[in-house]
Amino acid sequence: MRVSSYNEYLLLNDSDEESYLIYNSLSNGFGEIHKGLYNALIQKDMDYLEHCAEKEQLLQGQFLYVGPIKELDQMEEQFKIVRHQNETLNLTILPTFSCNFRCSYCFENLTSKSGKRAFSQKIQNEILTYIEKSVEELHFKRIIVNWTGGEPLLEFKNITSLMERINFIANKNKISIDHFMVSNGYLLTSDRAKKLKELGVKRIQITIDGSKKATIKEEY
Repeated sequence: MRVSSYNEYLLLNDSDEESYLIYNSLSNGFGEIHKGLYNALIQKDMDYLEHCAEKEQLLQGQFLYVGPIKELDQMEEQFKIVRHQNETLNLTILPTFSCNFRCSYCFENLTSKSGKRAFSQKIQNEILTYIEKSVEELHFKRIIVNWTGGEPLLEFKNITSLMERINFIANKNKISIDHFMVSNGYLLTSDRAKKLKELGVKRIQITIDGSKKATIKEEY
């Protein structure tokens, strides 16, 4: 039995008893663990892990695994499957590099290099042309659009308008479409969430990377 190399941990400061969030970036396993289990995972204490009450859940989430599994090979194989499949058109759209936060660790702070470029109608039309051409020539059965940035909700009007137009192409060609988004969540209101759901957004990944004091400098 081995501890996954893809486990990440986050201390919960507001917990009555010291506990941690655990996330596995290979399996997307997610959960909460107590300090004793955290220490065992960090120290790779196999005797403790072999007999702990949470063993089955850890195996199920792939925080632990049994056998000669090579995780890097597994990740590369998953990438190849997605890369070379011919049924789904996967798109990642960055409507802006700008963000209402300035997290100190963020590598996408490109505003000073790229300028505050507008998500222009010309760019949106080029995206639509690419989608129409791809669907027509390659006969995709599904479209997946991942919205990220920057903070995509800064361009809420533009992205919802473009979502409607992409959905029209999908419906016209009788293929399924799903939207996903990565956001810091600050600009996400209940009305906006409802609108995004109506347009086919299946999931919004809210980035929670640390305390406000430790990671975030707000600019308004």
